[in-house]
Amino acid sequence: MIECVGEEKAATLAHAICHHLAAHPEDIGDICPGMKLVTLPMNSTTRGKLMLDAAIKVRRADAKERRAKVVPFLKEILTREPEISIRQLATLLDQKGIKPMSSTKWSPASVQMILRQEKIRE
Repeated sequence: MIECVGEEKAATLAHAICHHLAAHPEDIGDICPGMKLVTLPMNSTTRGKLMLDAAIKVRRADAKERRAKVVPFLKEILTREPEISIRQLATLLDQKGIKPMSSTKWSPASVQMILRQEKIRE
């Protein structure tokens, strides 16, 4: 869904759906057939833990998806140009439009970390 509408709109839609379901829990079957909302008494600690767990799952899925794009791209470039610098690889990732997890541009350190973790280049 995020790729279709963009991250900001997806967050707005998710918020609107949650708000609607809070007022009309019976509508969950229309949104997710076969699902039911179960109201559980929750304190703020439990709610925070659930939210954190959900955020971690989303972040890991995003990282896995991003890595699935980055690793083949880096391997391809390194096959063609084995002596290319880490800084040049970071620039190529930026030019390709592949966004890093928590920045606007790729840093050489982030590229180096991926290369080491994937055992592409030491």
